[in-house]
Amino acid sequence: MDICYSRELDASYLIISEKKPEDEVSARMAERTAPSGLLRMESRETETGREYRYAIDGLRSLEAELGTSGIGAAEIRDLMHSLYRVSNELEEYLLEPDSLFLEPGLIYRGKAGWRFCYDPSRRESFFLQLQTLSRFLLKKCDHNDEETSRMAYALFQVCHEENFSFTQIWEALEMPAPQAAEEGENPESRETGFFARFLRFMGF
Repeated sequence: MDICYSRELDASYLIISEKKPEDEVSARMAERTAPSGLLRMESRETETGREYRYAIDGLRSLEAELGTSGIGAAEIRDLMHSLYRVSNELEEYLLEPDSLFLEPGLIYRGKAGWRFCYDPSRRESFFLQLQTLSRFLLKKCDHNDEETSRMAYALFQVCHEENFSFTQIWEALEMPAPQAAEEGENPESRETGFFARFLRFMGF
């Protein structure tokens, strides 16, 4: 896998080149009907494999944003909430959360919120990536703020427990579970919504 950046005319792109085969259906789903929390992706064949292009105009990576300042408690909560939401939506589309990149340099934020990079050829445990991300957040948090420091350390501890869950993360972040995680959610309506999107994707 190779990662590079390109500015073409007035557009900027993150470009990931893969040599191994991809899941064609997943790639088409991610490109055409994926959740709004993902970077917009275009896929094209190359001589050596496949190239994924992600539009990053008007966005800054988490790594770049924290280059000169620390992340606060509200931003950590917002990031974890966005990750939870996009991972759930990916599963609704029968896409893999393990295909997300959770590296700080590949997580972006703009006016519309956090945006994540999805690579259909990638398989890297979502929760193992969260461990690494929690270590980065602990290092980069605002250590002058007691609430932020305490929260970042609690998140780090949870993410390094065996078989941890988002329920434990909400407790560490001292926030209620998002609505999508509540027991009252109707699974039948989620299933119906997915098939409606799938039929549109297939052109029916």
